[in-house]
Order: sequence, then structure tokens, then C-alpha cells
Amino acid sequence: MRILLLALTMMLSTMASAADATGAAKAVTDKISKAFPNIKIDGIQKSSISGLYEVRVGKNVFYSDLSGEHVILGGQIIETSTQRNLTRERMRELSLVDWNSLPFEKAIVSGNKDAKLKMAVFTDPQCKFCDRLERELQQAPDIRVYTFLYPLEMHKDARRICEAIWCSEDQRATFLKVFLEGADPHAEKCDTPIDDIIELGHKLGITGTPTLISEDGRMSAGWKTADDLRKWLSNK
Repeated sequence: MRILLLALTMMLSTMASAADATGAAKAVTDKISKAFPNIKIDGIQKSSISGLYEVRVGKNVFYSDLSGEHVILGGQIIETSTQRNLTRERMRELSLVDWNSLPFEKAIVSGNKDAKLKMAVFTDPQCKFCDRLERELQQAPDIRVYTFLYPLEMHKDARRICEAIWCSEDQRATFLKVFLEGADPHAEKCDTPIDDIIELGHKLGITGTPTLISEDGRMSAGWKTADDLRKWLSNK
């Protein structure tokens, strides 16, 4: 009799646990469906990984934590209530540049020295998008710009031109002639920081030009109009 009661108790406990698990899974399903109404969930079950549900949508699978507060889609963790991509936000945080660590003494400086908006630019004299950016910057003297000469290997004359700009008597004037007029300057050889800038660019993961860096450390690849630059630098 005692054995029978024990077996019955264990069976009822197992049934209760199963019912609880089913209820929890339904709650998670409801939460995900509410957050992503376009997703039709065909099934949900505990995965082989502790703390995760496997959520099936047709023949596709993604994962949720046991509360349904977070889902993992395409390797990205999404907060269901806000749909914030927490993985992307974290990657952006990790990609921020320490503005004060930049070697400004190795840059060509332009714009109002008292400007509220500041940015650094990695640029290549044989990059047509860098030319476009420089034309836009002529309409934005209110932006303080620190330009780092960053010749890309694909441009065979870029290194030589960068050296000529740096070694010229008036770096800024020569720079403008190159980027606005297409000049091909020649100058005496001198010590340049170009190798240091190339090394820095590689450390920052810069693979193309122009690459912009805001004072708060955000990076952006490609040129922008003067108005868009102001908005971006203001983080609007």
C-alpha cells in the first residue's frame, strides 16, 4: 500500500511538472507572438541547452530564454518588449573610439577652432567619395575637422600624394588643391606620420575611405552632406 501511494505521488508530481512546463511554454509563446505579430509559432519546447526554449516557425528555429523576455535571432539577442537589438548595441559600444587617444598632432586641421562640432576623417587622395566629402566640408566651416592621410593600398599613387601633402610648405592649401582641383603635388621628402596613421587605421578596423569619427567615438563609413554631417555629429 505504501509503495502504491509513493508511486501515485510521484506520478501526480510528474504530471504537475509537465502541466507547469506547458503553461510556461504557452506564456512564452504568447509573449513572443505579441511582440512579433507577423511570426506564427508552430511549436515550442525546451532545447538541449539549459535555460533556452527552441521556438519553431515552419522549418526555421530560433531560441528564447525561459521568460520570453529575450529571443536569439540570427545570432542576435533581441529584447522582446522593446525589440532592441542588444547584440548590435553592444557591438556599437565596443567599436567606439576613444577620441582623446587620437594623435591630432598627426592630422591636418581645419574649421573653426572654437567649433562645438568636431570630427576626425581618415581620407585618401585618390578616393572620389573623399573628394565629395571635402566639397561638403567647404560648406561647413563650423565643424572642426582633423584629417588623417590614409592611403589605401589599391590606389598606387595615394601614398606618394599623401607624403607630398604632408611635406609641403602649406599642408592645408596643398590638400585642398588635391581634393578640390585634382592637383598632383610634388614636394621634398620629409618624415611623415603616414605609417603611424595606417597602423592606427588597421587597429580601428578602417578598411575604406572616407571614414568619419565623431567626438563621442562613433564611426561612420562614407561621405555625408554638410547638413547630414551636422545631424550625425549632434547625434540626432
